[in-house]
Amino acid sequence: MAKQPSQSPQKDDSNSVFWTKVPDGHLKRLKEKREKHLAHARKSKVTYPDPDQLHLLTPVTLKKLGFTGHQFDDLLNLDALNARGKNRQNKGGKNKGGGGGAGKKLPNPAVAEQVVRAALQNAGLKPVSGTGDVVAVELNCENCDDTKVNFFKDAFTLIFSHADICYLEEVTCAAVTKMATLTGYKGICSQMNSRGQAVGFLVNPNRFDIIGQTEEWKDVANVQGIQDLRPALKITIKDKVTGRVTNRVVSHLKSMRGGPKVTEPVRYQQFQKIAARMGTPVQGCKPQLGQVRILQFFKNVQIGRGLTDHAANFWIEREPAGVQCVDGMWVFAGDCNDFLGQNTRVYDPMTQAGYLLLYPHDNTSTQSMGGRLDGTFRDVSTGTTCGGTTSGPFADNTTDSPTVTQ
Repeated sequence: MAKQPSQSPQKDDSNSVFWTKVPDGHLKRLKEKREKHLAHARKSKVTYPDPDQLHLLTPVTLKKLGFTGHQFDDLLNLDALNARGKNRQNKGGKNKGGGGGAGKKLPNPAVAEQVVRAALQNAGLKPVSGTGDVVAVELNCENCDDTKVNFFKDAFTLIFSHADICYLEEVTCAAVTKMATLTGYKGICSQMNSRGQAVGFLVNPNRFDIIGQTEEWKDVANVQGIQDLRPALKITIKDKVTGRVTNRVVSHLKSMRGGPKVTEPVRYQQFQKIAARMGTPVQGCKPQLGQVRILQFFKNVQIGRGLTDHAANFWIEREPAGVQCVDGMWVFAGDCNDFLGQNTRVYDPMTQAGYLLLYPHDNTSTQSMGGRLDGTFRDVSTGTTCGGTTSGPFADNTTDSPTVTQ
């Protein structure tokens, strides 16, 4: 196998401690934090109303849906409800996050659609046509059930119609089904955890055929007995334009709840399992990935986290002119829940197996708390006649920055 290009912005500090397994004491605390968060998540769950019936909402019905306020102008008078919510939060010191969506306000779906449309246009993205280069997107939809999809149907339809394949996290299977209906795409969903969180795909049938058997890698959700981890999902697709067959994997790794360093060994083990499943990359020329666009909706002052707390991460896939590419390239994407492109060794199993992080030196935030938590990995071309570049947006070890819009 040809030597892989260097792709290691992280340092190798021999004095640092890097666990590959969570110690028993930390493991106990992680499980305790999971139970507390699960109770909080159940209390703060919201149900989105029918966007065509917003004029019928009252403070009482809105509260029953789990919201404490709204982001609309002149839609509802919720002053009294908001006042009660503030009094409840202030009473007794800290807000425990119980009930009422833990302070979540109902966003304006029309404004969300406008924000998404402007961000896509500013990023230079257009609806896919089933021809030309492949466009892909990865998005953590943040606790997305079918009511949320229906509420933001215009915004979600816009995002997904600008990609040929969509990698999805924090979705219910009902949400994926609804997304597929809205877009006309093929929806694939993994098993959900106890919080209703699955991973999935939307595949444009005008561009790809799904071939072979869909695989759910349940072992990725089985690490040291930690509950509510999510599996990885693998599909194989054939490009109707180029005839190229590629393998696609989506996953949502362990959160940092409990601390980045304490939880890092869990993600390390998950990457070990994913890399082992993907195996040794096939030899030969591969399609190139690049021209990353990051749409940071969570930073937009009009909607904030209203749509999702993650960015939509787009990239382009192209075959170099005059090059015969081989079948079997792997592309993994998802919410990795670690600070990628920085001083982390969490994804060493991927790079050691021959898979490279797209835009390895970039630290652009993809999540509202900050940091590059979302990432895409792929295997690269081997050989001297593959039309590769040493610089620019399609180089394996590019130093380019992505296009960022809000």
